Amino acid sequence: MPTWLDLVHDPRGVRAIYGANDSPSLEKILLHEVVLQRDGPSAVLRFDLLEFPPSAPKKWRAQGFNVVQISLMMIGVKDLSLTGWNHRGWASMELVAQDESLMLGVLWGSVRIQIQADAAAVTSISAYAGDLSLE
Repeated sequence: MPTWLDLVHDPRGVRAIYGANDSPSLEKILLHEVVLQRDGPSAVLRFDLLEFPPSAPKKWRAQGFNVVQISLMMIGVKDLSLTGWNHRGWASMELVAQDESLMLGVLWGSVRIQIQADAAAVTSISAYAGDLSLE
């Protein structure tokens, strides 16, 4: 069964950080923003991963970074729905292939996000020193 990284264009950046055969889990993420763009049309979701890579880049370790943040762009959006509102706690995300499209689903408390698109791409990977305790 393919992982979410198997479904995105050019996953080399994430694989270089997490390992060629590992995909960081999307079961627990901190969602920061969802941006809808007319061009494409596209939707970009920016989120923190729960898992920090064991072999993180030396530069990140030297700066005390402990959180990886990713921006995932859904390209050629065909359908999108967003219901509910939340601004706290963990979300879960799933990216799967369905027919000729990709389906992205996010569950975050009362929030439900569904995006059907032609393709997906990781548009940025960064790290920072943060607190993922949510306490």
